[in-house]
Amino acid sequence: MQRVWSVALQLLLVLAAASGSRGDGDVDADADVICTTDAAGAQTCYPRVFRPTREFREVLPGQAVPPGLHVQIDMGTGRRQARLVAGGEGGGEGEEEGGAVVVAAAEPGGPAGADARGPAADRTLELAAYVADVGGGAVALGAQAWAAAAAALEELRELVHDERQAARVARVAGAVPALLRLGDPAQRPAAWPGHVRQLASAALGAMVQNAPRLQDAVRCAGAVPRLLAAAQRDADADAAGRHVFALSALTRGHAPALAQLAALDGLRAMRALLSPPAAAAARSPAAARLDARVVRFVEDALNPDLAAAGALDPAAAAAAADWCAALAARLPATTSGSHRRHCLRSLLLLRAAHPAACRAPPAVRAWARRELVRAAHADKDYDAADADYHQALASLAVEEPSSQP
Repeated sequence: MQRVWSVALQLLLVLAAASGSRGDGDVDADADVICTTDAAGAQTCYPRVFRPTREFREVLPGQAVPPGLHVQIDMGTGRRQARLVAGGEGGGEGEEEGGAVVVAAAEPGGPAGADARGPAADRTLELAAYVADVGGGAVALGAQAWAAAAAALEELRELVHDERQAARVARVAGAVPALLRLGDPAQRPAAWPGHVRQLASAALGAMVQNAPRLQDAVRCAGAVPRLLAAAQRDADADAAGRHVFALSALTRGHAPALAQLAALDGLRAMRALLSPPAAAAARSPAAARLDARVVRFVEDALNPDLAAAGALDPAAAAAAADWCAALAARLPATTSGSHRRHCLRSLLLLRAAHPAACRAPPAVRAWARRELVRAAHADKDYDAADADYHQALASLAVEEPSSQP
């Protein structure tokens, strides 16, 4: 009997030590509850696995949603709600097309009581469905809707840096067209605010930048002409820069998108986005960022290291003289070392591909010689980037061979 009490006492001590080892606010992956502590020190605990009822209830942060429930997004807050599936609603897997309702389903081999895709996948699908509804006109415009949409887009942009999450967004019906509509400054009946337009194009660009295999799916949604038009029309320079970023990510190394851009005379349209070199000192930081994005776009589009660069050749030949003049004029005027290097590389790419149409003026060659001397003395920590810059300056400084026989 004494031995039984001794074993029981030891067991109680072990359990007490285990329960006391978790600090306030800790989240133990093996526990049945999640506990959080607010700024005032008050602790709140709730079940780790969501417990459904017949009515929609909010899914709290970190809760796993069991398979077979109806999950929806609160259009006002962007938060998840879930309930039991009512009779006659069915219990199929996947997203319900065109809506923000998702039937949660565990993947094969997943643990019981939770979606094996993980919280990031769940959240990505919820946000994509919410964005599809918002962009589809299911939410009335207003300050609350703008704030909720901006928060959802910001989070979605971070999630789609993972290629798997980007692919999930692309599979949600209406998500990609919704991102294009949210970013469109000419959207009717009214455009979304500039910061929402920025985030929509930033999320779309991040999707294809980190998942090149999605480029064709996004292109087929009409992204090339819509992003080009948005960049031309948007009076918000930061939003226009995000449209250019998305277009650059979509066309980088992707021949069909580059060919479509060439058919739209995209290089000439991009040239019109540049601020005049004479206004460089007075331009706003947003205009300077837009200029930098446009030049980087041209540099990437002409990069011979990308197999698809030839798809832009006809348009590049037609626009070469105009672009060369614009880039050459910017070199002495810009005060940003990074922007100057991208301008120089873009100019040399055009010059190599179209020597007859792209000839540097004597004043620019003289500037290149002076800059080469200055850079040689200024670059104390010489590296590969400096070597490339010096070589590019030397190439620009030399007298160009005549195109005449």
